[in-house]
Amino acid sequence: MDAIKHIQPLMGEGDPMLLDVTDGQITVRAGTDDKGRSRDQVHADLEGDPLTPAFNPGLLLRTLQQIDAPFTQFGFTTATKPVVLHAPEQADIFRGLVMPIRVTQPSN
Repeated sequence: MDAIKHIQPLMGEGDPMLLDVTDGQITVRAGTDDKGRSRDQVHADLEGDPLTPAFNPGLLLRTLQQIDAPFTQFGFTTATKPVVLHAPEQADIFRGLVMPIRVTQPSN
């Protein structure tokens, strides 16, 4: 949540936020040449192949705020399919579903 809050000031209303998901970390990045670019990193354990989905940052943040736990599990299948979010020990209490945004060219 902190990483999303950190980059939001550089984003426009409809700008996507990209998550570079690799083993060991998720790099949260967003921005444009005219507004500036930002990136932040958080620790993550990955089971599967690396991927780079794009999200509406406000929607992802609101979903994460519903999870009352120190860790959140993201259930990805591909970068363009819906993602299930939940706390590993609370999957029977709350599961959030977030749809990634399709982007034609990821921003660097």
